[in-house]
Amino acid sequence: MPEDATGLITGCDIQNYQECVLTHGPLWVHGIATVGLANARAAGDTADVPLQTTSNQPGTINLVLTCNALPDLTGKIEAIHMATMAKTGALQKAGVTSEKSGRPATGTGTDCIVVAGTGEIEENYCGMHTVLGELIGNVVHRVISQGIVLKRA
Repeated sequence: MPEDATGLITGCDIQNYQECVLTHGPLWVHGIATVGLANARAAGDTADVPLQTTSNQPGTINLVLTCNALPDLTGKIEAIHMATMAKTGALQKAGVTSEKSGRPATGTGTDCIVVAGTGEIEENYCGMHTVLGELIGNVVHRVISQGIVLKRA
């Protein structure tokens, strides 16, 4: 593997990944996700493990988001924020609840989001008022929603 490769670990069957590409003119956003819900949690739930210990529970939501914009790190960080909000929205719309508290789930205890941008398009802003933010939000909402449907089937 290349030295700068990124890898994700999941307990999900990776053959059941979900994928979506949306475009607006020359701008494109591509999302791929595996959706496991076995350890759904709400932000702020009581911790499962003591300090300086990691959790190995299956049920991860892994999301890889790529686009031909986001030339700078600041834009990629904002894209993670947008993706997190869209993922949470999809979980809550589907009625997924924390297995710990019963509150609306905001993710699982082991979620990961990877964002990569080629910078081909010099658009670095991707908040909720931007076309890039719209594309990111819709791509993520779709792949997570499709994954939830598949998981429940």
